[in-house]
Amino acid sequence: DTHQVLPPLQQLAIGAAIIDDQFHRNLFGVGSGLTYNTADLRTSANVDLLYFVGIGNWAARPRFSYKFTDSILGEIGGDIFVGAEDGPLGRLRKDRLAFVRIEYSYTSSR
Repeated sequence: DTHQVLPPLQQLAIGAAIIDDQFHRNLFGVGSGLTYNTADLRTSANVDLLYFVGIGNWAARPRFSYKFTDSILGEIGGDIFVGAEDGPLGRLRKDRLAFVRIEYSYTSSR
């Protein structure tokens, strides 16, 4: 119990309990993903979702990719985290991000 720890160390104990998910006896979550590809497979849109039932923590990762050539692929996307600070995803709320990725593939034909 974090309330039984001496006051000077109580914040440290609360932080450790959050990181170790000790505030929740049981955690149940469900995750899923959805992908849409165009007929020529050059364009793709994806979203991955995760939801922890009972504590209301959820995360989403939307992505959009486009194949410029057979060797060059570009992608933009992000990570979104929502929930209470003592939850597994809520403590990541400040870590929301957006990203851009360029991928180059090289194949040798000998």
